[in-house]
Amino acid sequence: MNTEAQDLQIKIADMESKQGQPEFNEYKLNAWKSRLAEIKSSQEQVETAVASAQERISNAFNNLNFDGNIVSLRDICINPEAYTMLYVFLQTTYGDMAERAERNAQALKESYAGEIADKEARLESVETELAETLRENNDLSLKLQDMTSKHAAATQILSEKDDEIAQLTKALEDAKADVSRLEKDVQALRDAATAKAPVLKTTDDFKQEVQESMIPVTNIRWKEGSKNTRYEAEDAKTGETIEFSWLAKGKYREVTAEEAVQFRNDQAESAPTADPAPETAEVPAADSPLVIAPPEMQFPPAQVPNEDTVGGVDAGDLDREMASQTVTRQEFEQLKAEVAGIKASMNQGAAA
Repeated sequence: MNTEAQDLQIKIADMESKQGQPEFNEYKLNAWKSRLAEIKSSQEQVETAVASAQERISNAFNNLNFDGNIVSLRDICINPEAYTMLYVFLQTTYGDMAERAERNAQALKESYAGEIADKEARLESVETELAETLRENNDLSLKLQDMTSKHAAATQILSEKDDEIAQLTKALEDAKADVSRLEKDVQALRDAATAKAPVLKTTDDFKQEVQESMIPVTNIRWKEGSKNTRYEAEDAKTGETIEFSWLAKGKYREVTAEEAVQFRNDQAESAPTADPAPETAEVPAADSPLVIAPPEMQFPPAQVPNEDTVGGVDAGDLDREMASQTVTRQEFEQLKAEVAGIKASMNQGAAA
């Protein structure tokens, strides 16, 4: 048995003694056993080839066939010297055959050794991949633990946010209750003021006037080529296409096609026999300041709302309407305070 086979036997015995322990590697054990079996098979082949060669040589020497006459090599030699010479020649010839068989066996052995080396290299690669897989698995386990911890923290934060939302919801309900009480207080003040100023309108009245003062249009859209600075629309009363800037959009209100048809029908029914000159409502500038009119100023027609409004009603219009009545200075200050209260309550309602 050669050295490689002996080394393999030692390795196999050592590995089998570690069975059941962490160092035991069944894959290596099977690979070594397979290699040992290959070496033994190769040796058996060589031995078989040599024995076969020797047998053929012996048969050839003892069974020389000359035209059917079987004689031995020694019988046909005239003297021992001739026998020796012939024997050496034949041994050399058949010895070459045995040598070739041995070389073939060695080549086969080297081929198997290469395959074993390749298998061992693949084994090492597999072990490396296994170690990498175990490392990645460990990293994934750590990441999973981290994600689980973060999920628990996020759940806790979400629970706290839910509590905050519940608190804010309650605060909102309380604020709405406060707004409702303020509206009742404002209504009480308005009722008290109505006795002294019967023409004071309600917020809904002003909203209705503002709605009616806005120009009804259909199909509001950006004007092509205006770079989104001007609009186009169809006048609901005339059907004509008009255009206006985005700053003036508050002067218009969009209606449906059915409402536009109704507008035209109503206008045709109520049109006078002679067309009067159209009146153009004065539209205050967007940045016009709030002005308190003198007591004798009359209430103007409904105007398009601007930025300084209360619930859609111009604060200046409200003051001027109140001022159209003959009131004392004390009553005037009281009504002025009411206007400020209405404006504040409307802003709170919009914020809620």
